[in-house]
Amino acid sequence: MLVPAAIGGLIDHDTEIAADLVVGPANNQLVTDDVADTLADKGITWIPDFVASAGGIFYTVAREVDRLPHDAALVEVDRIADTVRAILDTDTTPLDAANTPVALRMAEPGHHR
Repeated sequence: MLVPAAIGGLIDHDTEIAADLVVGPANNQLVTDDVADTLADKGITWIPDFVASAGGIFYTVAREVDRLPHDAALVEVDRIADTVRAILDTDTTPLDAANTPVALRMAEPGHHR
């Protein structure tokens, strides 16, 4: 697993990665969105940064907007795993799947309430 967490724009079509999975909270890890296709062609799974780093937003919305207690807010954060499973269980790249209206709706805090 590679976790590029410092800055974005680090991975391009020619970046050599010795990992099967790339997950990191940096914004825009890929130089351009079409690098997601290149990674998929190389057999590398990339979890889009806006999915991987959504926990802070989910927690804050659950606590501050929905006024949920700590434990209930953590349930919202844990749902990110469901979103990742859903975007990986498609016939497209994780980026394309994460950008679909269904995935975006599913990723919203409190979508199940």
